[in-house]
Amino acid sequence: MQILQNKTLKMKNQLIPALLLIMVAFSCQKSNDPLPVSTTSYLSFSAGSTRNYEITNNNPPAPPVQYTITSTSRDTLIGTRSYHIFTNSTGGSAYYHVSGSDYYSYQRLPAALGTSSVENLYLKDNAPVNTSWAQSFNISVSGIPLTVNITNKIIEKGVS
Repeated sequence: MQILQNKTLKMKNQLIPALLLIMVAFSCQKSNDPLPVSTTSYLSFSAGSTRNYEITNNNPPAPPVQYTITSTSRDTLIGTRSYHIFTNSTGGSAYYHVSGSDYYSYQRLPAALGTSSVENLYLKDNAPVNTSWAQSFNISVSGIPLTVNITNKIIEKGVS
């Protein structure tokens, strides 16, 4: 009986290190799951959140215009994108969409610019400093077709 107990004890003592080695090997195995990506949102869609803006027109020089947008609890589908609706302190609504690192605004231009609607990719938050991107919009002013070209550029990052 003593010999059988010693053999059983030896087998257990040999199995424990082997099992530990297998467990360590599996826990150190490379995972195919992607690492979580850290994201920062520059626009909150939480109802009631606000953003303050100031527009400065240098040509012709004019006093800055300040306004606030306030997030609602509503969204709307425009084309293929779901836009979140904000109220604008100057009147009307503002429409914003975030897709990954790309930030879009959708707006109807004033009557003086033919009331065309434009979707503007205004921010690529993953782009490095000095990256620029261009967009063109076809509008009609007083029946005259025009192409408006807009170039956006990341000038600085990591500032408040």
